[in-house]
Amino acid sequence: MQKHIGTTDNPKDKRGAEEIVVDIRDKLENRGFSIDNRQLAGIILLLMVTVVGSALFYINSRPKPVIVVKADERKTATQEKQEEQAAAPAKEPVQLHVHVAGAVAKPGVYALKDGSRVVDAIGVAGGGAPNADEDALNLAAKLIDGQRVYVPKKGEAPPPVSEMSAGGDSGVVGDPAAVGGKINLNLATAEQLDSLSGVGEVTAKKIIDHRTKKGPFRRVEDIMQIDGIGQKKFEKLKDEITVE
Repeated sequence: MQKHIGTTDNPKDKRGAEEIVVDIRDKLENRGFSIDNRQLAGIILLLMVTVVGSALFYINSRPKPVIVVKADERKTATQEKQEEQAAAPAKEPVQLHVHVAGAVAKPGVYALKDGSRVVDAIGVAGGGAPNADEDALNLAAKLIDGQRVYVPKKGEAPPPVSEMSAGGDSGVVGDPAAVGGKINLNLATAEQLDSLSGVGEVTAKKIIDHRTKKGPFRRVEDIMQIDGIGQKKFEKLKDEITVE
């Protein structure tokens, strides 16, 4: 015996639908409207479309949720980079330790930032004493770590050049551009370079321009990169210059 599944031929459903249609038609006829079944079906279909359309309109017209993003959450790439840099540990500045001696208010060893000059060292030591001869020094010369800056008294003879050394017990006395009796190509002034054998004012300026544009000399032989200084002139200069 076979069973029919999913059939919609339910007598009760048919009677219910027919009763609704008849009821609507009777009410319309009582109001003076003459209508057949075809017209009635069209009216019912129109009502159904109207109801469904109204329901869809209502659903679509309901306000949709708005996602609000706080201002502090909208971070740009630049802001994120700045935050990373701020969170990174700060690099400690390079410090130089310099011994300031001679005619100053407070002789001693002082820590200064990299790039400081002789005048800065004298300043942290309380300045020159009333009898200090600061003009005997190159106050604009840059300091190096372990340097000894000696400020002579007025009338005092400056220490001999042979006593000037970098990193020794006495450190650099006075001018760091003159080390061990030699002129440092990377620190010397135009006047000091002009004092070298065969180097005049024009060549001295070329040396300073070269180290300013291309950086410090790494070897004394690099001075031959300067126009006007060849092998012969270098042989005369090599015992007078240094880069250390």
